[in-house]
Amino acid sequence: MRRLIVLEGGEGAGKSTVLKLVRQKLDEQDIPYLLTREPGGSLCAELIRDLIFSDEGKAADALTQFCLFWAARASHLQWQIRPALRSDCVVLSDRYDASTFAYQIAAKNGQDLASLFWTTREMFQRGMLEPLYIYLDVPPEIGLARVQSRGGKTTHFDDEKIDFHRRVAEGFSQFFQTIEARGGRVAVVNAQLPLEAVVQRVVTEILIELRQP
Repeated sequence: MRRLIVLEGGEGAGKSTVLKLVRQKLDEQDIPYLLTREPGGSLCAELIRDLIFSDEGKAADALTQFCLFWAARASHLQWQIRPALRSDCVVLSDRYDASTFAYQIAAKNGQDLASLFWTTREMFQRGMLEPLYIYLDVPPEIGLARVQSRGGKTTHFDDEKIDFHRRVAEGFSQFFQTIEARGGRVAVVNAQLPLEAVVQRVVTEILIELRQP
C-alpha cells in the first residue's frame, strides 16, 4: 500500500493553485494519481462538508466540529483513499488530519480534545503507512492578505481574526513535531517563494516518496 500524500497550509497558503500545477507535472510524467480534498472527497463526506461550512456549522463548538470532520474522514477513507492506495495509485489530498488538529484543537481552544484526537487518529490510520505531509508555510498575516486580495467567496475560517490564524499555525507546528517524533515525514515548503519554485519543491517531495521501496 502506498503512502497518502497530504498538502497542508493555513488560509492563503496557495494549496489549490499549487495542486493545479502539480497535477500538470504528474500528467506529464504519466503518474497515476487521485486528487481529493478534506473535508469531502466522497459523496457522504461532501454532504458533511456543506454542513461544516454552513451557518450552523460555524456556530458549532469545537467538539461538534471535531466529530463532523472525523465522520467525513471515515467516509473519505472507506470510499476513496484506501481503495486507491491498495491499487498502488498516488493519493494527493488537499488537507487531512493535520488541519483538524490545527483548527479544531489548537485554534478553537479545544485542547481537552487532544487525547481524543490521537486515539481517534490511531484507529483511523490502522493498517496505513504514516502520511507524507507537505506543509506550505506562510505567515498568517500574509496568507490572510492574499485571501482578501483575491476577493470572491470566503468561509467562516477565512473570516476569523488574526489571533485565530496564529493559533492555527502553532497547531500545525505542534502536530508536525508529534508526527516527526513518531517517525513520520514532514516537508516544510516556504510558500513565499515564487510559485514555480514552490510547485517544483512539492513535486520533488512527491517523487522522492514514489521512489521509496
